Amino acid sequence: MKIGVTYDIRNPPQWRVPYDALYHDTLDHMAMVEDWGFDQVWIQQHHFEESAYGPSFAAFVGALAMRTTRIRIGSSIKILPLYHPLLVAEEMAVLDQLLRGRLDVGVGIGHRLKEFEILGVPKNQRPSRMEEGIEIMRRAWTEDRVNFHGRRFTIDDAEVQPKPMQQPLPIWVATRTPAASERAARLGCNLKPGSTDPEVYRTYAQGLKARGEPFDGYRVTVSLSAIVTKDDPDKVWERLRPHYQYRRAFFDTIIAEFGDTPLTGTPAGEITKAATKPGVYGDEMVGSPDTILRNLEELRATWSWDGLRPTDLIIRTPPPGVPLKEFESSFELFVREIMPVVRGW
Repeated sequence: MKIGVTYDIRNPPQWRVPYDALYHDTLDHMAMVEDWGFDQVWIQQHHFEESAYGPSFAAFVGALAMRTTRIRIGSSIKILPLYHPLLVAEEMAVLDQLLRGRLDVGVGIGHRLKEFEILGVPKNQRPSRMEEGIEIMRRAWTEDRVNFHGRRFTIDDAEVQPKPMQQPLPIWVATRTPAASERAARLGCNLKPGSTDPEVYRTYAQGLKARGEPFDGYRVTVSLSAIVTKDDPDKVWERLRPHYQYRRAFFDTIIAEFGDTPLTGTPAGEITKAATKPGVYGDEMVGSPDTILRNLEELRATWSWDGLRPTDLIIRTPPPGVPLKEFESSFELFVREIMPVVRGW
């Protein structure tokens, strides 16, 4: 099992700090994550949002290329329908060269209406722009000249340089619905779900089988929040709860505005003060190393869908407005007491 960390680099108005401090503290933390032995850093991205939700993936990757040597860096996610795919292909190829072959390209269909409205992209074009975009990027990374005539893009004799160092450059598709998982399998991409719905994974497994593809040729993530602490978990949760509610409310709101399928798990308005079971508060885990590991073992028993199993566990950083430095001890406990067990799964 590979183990990564995902960052939603945000600066909410009610907990705002100077942006330079936020960005440099985040880069420091990402460098420590490499030192601690994690395998991946995933950087989230949205646009035109009050908390400046990690708007410039390329800027962070460029900085990390100078500060890391081993850990893989991934976009989580690049909303592909918002951009011209040749420009995304060019950007990702440069970043892969800067990282000397350590880039993972995570793309998604998008689920925030405001981004599409401001950039003038019709939301009903998301599926076709996504599928054409992936094909165009792959051609740009492998062909001398790109020629493409589709529903959304027409390209004649385009040369894209440089080519990425990795051949092929890994593409991960973010999914929340079975339809999106079917698309990921059909296009031969890795799976990065934003849902705990078993059908999201099962549909991907069925799609790979339909292609005659072995599961071991693809990577699949599961994501969760885990604060590892030796303090009273109820007290830790009481401090963190407003921040988790802020994080969840953002997604509940934008998905409702778009009219997409609601998220699985606990809506922001139902996140309570009390634990539903030892170490579990809504969709979050807060507890001692033994408690967290016990809960992970229970989840692991459910991680099999028509023979498909996850290859990567992604840990979320503390929610927006919580300084990363306050939870370095949580990461250290995870690395020392939980990571060795999870690696063997």
